[in-house]
Amino acid sequence: APTPTYGPLLGLVEQNGRKLIRNPLKETDGRYELDIDDLARKITADTRMVVLCSPHNPVGRVFSRDELVALSELAEEHDLIVVSDEVHCDLVLPGHRHLPFGSIGGERSVTVISPNKTFNTAGIPQSTLIIPDEKIRARYQVFLNTMQLNHDSTFGTEGMIAGYRHCAPWLDGLVAYLAANHEFAEKFFRERLPAIRKIHAEATYLSWLDCRQLGLSQDEIMRRLVDIGGVGLYGGTEFGKEGEGFFRLNLACPRELLQRGLEGIEQSLGDV
Repeated sequence: APTPTYGPLLGLVEQNGRKLIRNPLKETDGRYELDIDDLARKITADTRMVVLCSPHNPVGRVFSRDELVALSELAEEHDLIVVSDEVHCDLVLPGHRHLPFGSIGGERSVTVISPNKTFNTAGIPQSTLIIPDEKIRARYQVFLNTMQLNHDSTFGTEGMIAGYRHCAPWLDGLVAYLAANHEFAEKFFRERLPAIRKIHAEATYLSWLDCRQLGLSQDEIMRRLVDIGGVGLYGGTEFGKEGEGFFRLNLACPRELLQRGLEGIEQSLGDV
């Protein structure tokens, strides 16, 4: 799995008794990229799957066609399946375009999509798996039937239909608002708290904060944020050991609330 990444994606590998191969993203001047060469070196005869988060949580990348083609070619060479978590695909910021891995990887892909991030409907969960390979799809259906997971939530399904049929103008407004929130946060850190670097996001409502220049442990930063600023952030190690020194900020909120949170971070860490 390219890391850091959404924590539960790491957990599902190990909790199913499989060996997790960490493939750290390459960071160059605050931009993360897939490291295909590193992944190729780590693949063994026992490797079966790559778990990808695209668009990426937490670093906010929208992977390029070249990156995804290289991954697809590697999967073909080593007979791998790529499971691509694309639940943030509707939340791509202006100037970028999401490319579904399945449009490149074909039958070597399993794509996960959901309206829950897009329309804030996690309370009525719904997700869809797109599995082009007939044999893999049949095996997965057997699993769903065995575990009695073969029925969608009625409310979740209706919510998904309503969102995608009727809420396009609302979604356009949301993406524009999120883009402005990202710009607001970047400007805040640049001007008022330069020791924290906000990684430039290309998608999602999540902000990846590089706090390594503070020279404090994750626990100490967390303590200061909570006790002094009244702010709770996800520590970077929730997304793998490669997240050490980073924190994730959710900025899917009114700008006034975002400003209060940023000022709380400044109050907690501005004197370090």
